Amino acid sequence: MTDALFSPATAAPRRAERREAHGFTLVWLRVPLFWRLLGVNLIVVLGGALVGTWLTQRLVLNGSFTPFTHALLVLAALCLSAGLTMLLLRETFRPIHSLREATRRFNAGDHSARATLAPLTDPDVAALVLDVNTLWDRLEADAATIRDKTEQAERLAAQVIMAQEEERRRVARELHDEAGQALTAVIIGLERGLASMPEVYAADLPIQPRQLISNLRDLAAQTLDEVRKLALELRPSVLDDLGLVAALRQYVRATEERSGLQAQLTVAGWDENTDARLPAEIETALFRIAQEALTNAIRHARAQSVQVRLRRTAETVTLEVRDDGIGLGAAQSASNGEHLGMFGMRERARLLRGELVATPVSPRGTLVQVSVPL
Repeated sequence: MTDALFSPATAAPRRAERREAHGFTLVWLRVPLFWRLLGVNLIVVLGGALVGTWLTQRLVLNGSFTPFTHALLVLAALCLSAGLTMLLLRETFRPIHSLREATRRFNAGDHSARATLAPLTDPDVAALVLDVNTLWDRLEADAATIRDKTEQAERLAAQVIMAQEEERRRVARELHDEAGQALTAVIIGLERGLASMPEVYAADLPIQPRQLISNLRDLAAQTLDEVRKLALELRPSVLDDLGLVAALRQYVRATEERSGLQAQLTVAGWDENTDARLPAEIETALFRIAQEALTNAIRHARAQSVQVRLRRTAETVTLEVRDDGIGLGAAQSASNGEHLGMFGMRERARLLRGELVATPVSPRGTLVQVSVPL
């Protein structure tokens, strides 16, 4: 009995019927909305005409055909047509509502949102939904690529800055130890030579030896002072030994002595004796930002006084450098836009997930503020 029911002779026609039904469904799904509506309305009109004619004939023969029954027949035909059309349009345009909802979610930040299709979707609407989904997939892939490239660039920038600081530390140490010691030895030797030389030489000598040695000693002392300043600019050893506050205090004092600028350092929320030091990368970044801001105040803003404020809390450390120069806009106009130093300051802050803001202040001057999370 079972073999007879599922014999190949019986199963083959059924598979053929299923293939025909599936093929009809595929053909119907490929029909555009315009022709679907036209076909549904033609079926409704033709069916309504046939059924209405048959019902009218029966009612007339029965003698029960009245204007009221005629109105009921027309109303039923209209309701049937409207219902079928509404059902078809609802199923057809359902992906558009899904696309609208997915667009709202995508704009809200849910980049995994995608629109879905319905069984009776119009081919043009389905193509639009699929194209939008494909576009979002490409945007997400491009965004992932951009994020990856940005992370690689940030890592590379951090490595470059680290290598730069290491090179600066090495050069500063070489200048301080090798060149500084050599110049110090030269100065001591010249002083000893000057002390052992006679006080008076013949007046007709073209060059007075004592004056020459004295000039060479002064030149060596001046060169030693410049070498020490250069080593301080490159990498102050106090930054590695004592920390950020001591390095800023030394640099502000040296800048004031060197340039005549009135500079003041204020530290808030910081106990150098008990508070732990900041991470080395944060100390270096904040020192370089303060260094660049002071340089800008002297070189570009032509300021007369600068106030440096360092504030530390449990969550952040903030550095502010305020000058009374010609202002941010005028300084950028004089240097044809934002110079490389300002760009470097922003990059250093961004690599530490911090934020740097440079704004003009009243009545004149510029405020550079950087906040770095701890």
